[in-house]
Amino acid sequence: GGLVELGQLRAAVERRRGSRSDPISEDDIVRAIRKLKVLGGGIDIITIGRGTYIRSVPGEFNTDKNKVMELAQAAGYISAAELASRVGWSAQRCERVLAELLKEGMAMIDDGAPDKVRLYWFPALTPQQQQQQQQH
Repeated sequence: GGLVELGQLRAAVERRRGSRSDPISEDDIVRAIRKLKVLGGGIDIITIGRGTYIRSVPGEFNTDKNKVMELAQAAGYISAAELASRVGWSAQRCERVLAELLKEGMAMIDDGAPDKVRLYWFPALTPQQQQQQQQH
């Protein structure tokens, strides 16, 4: 929700346009997003780790949120405890940032882990997406 990897968006646009249309590049999409950005509404281009994403939810994407998503990229999820351990933040700071990402629709909660640790999944950051990014 609200976040899509640039290459995935390009592929979806090309599928929608059909095979008879001229191909589009990621640069075409970046230029279009920059033009739309001036209209407001929260659309933006952000970098998380080595990936480029289009954010389409209004709200601030600050360095804390970016750090959480960067750390979650490898597996597609992270726990509050792992986040606190890896970046040295307080439990309250971790919970606040994760709650903001949940509220914005960028994360989903998974309480079904065998060890009962709450995991925060980021649908736009699946390991499969990572493998596709590395191939391009």
